[in-house]
Amino acid sequence: MEGNRSGKLSRCDQLGSWFADVDDIASPSLRYNALSFIFVQVRELSFLQWHLFSVSSSPMDGRYHISILIKALGTWTDNLKSIITDVEEKTRSNCGSDQSQRITASIEGPYGHESPYHLMYENLILVAGGIGISPFLAILSDVIHRVEQGMPCEPRNVLVLWSVKKSTELSLLSAVDAQSISSSVSDKLHLDIQAFVTQEIEPPLVRTFTQLFSSLFYP
Repeated sequence: MEGNRSGKLSRCDQLGSWFADVDDIASPSLRYNALSFIFVQVRELSFLQWHLFSVSSSPMDGRYHISILIKALGTWTDNLKSIITDVEEKTRSNCGSDQSQRITASIEGPYGHESPYHLMYENLILVAGGIGISPFLAILSDVIHRVEQGMPCEPRNVLVLWSVKKSTELSLLSAVDAQSISSSVSDKLHLDIQAFVTQEIEPPLVRTFTQLFSSLFYP
């Protein structure tokens, strides 16, 4: 069921050299799956421009939750980065007041595959470069939730091959709960994440995320 929905961006996190993880823009009537994509309009930028994004979250992350990853690569995304940064600064300066600084977003969708074909195979190989990891984060989250909760889910072996330019980009995988992988689902799901950093010889790797990777490669 596609349609337009409006809401407030309630959280936007800066992730490494990426722009932002924008979440909590869903409404109760929005039904999507891990393979969905949506069109997003931000009124503070333009009433006419709608931009396409793959979801990076699973509907099992929360009833009113949907997340997308945005990288500043053009005029619209650069301007969005600027206004979100400005709103965050105003929010911090108004700490303790009743004034709420929010950005209004409209969503059209969801569109995409209605059948969860990522749940139909025992072995999954996911290959991505840079920001292209976004839809695979949704798939990983969906599979982990389902295995953890004992819901129907065929995947038992998941291999992720991911190439990035800088080690700071590895923080995108903070969306994956490493603790839950290593404890409650490790005996049911074999997750192998191999990351390739292509433009650093001696990278200043953020140790916080090293436990997520089975293998980490540099030139």
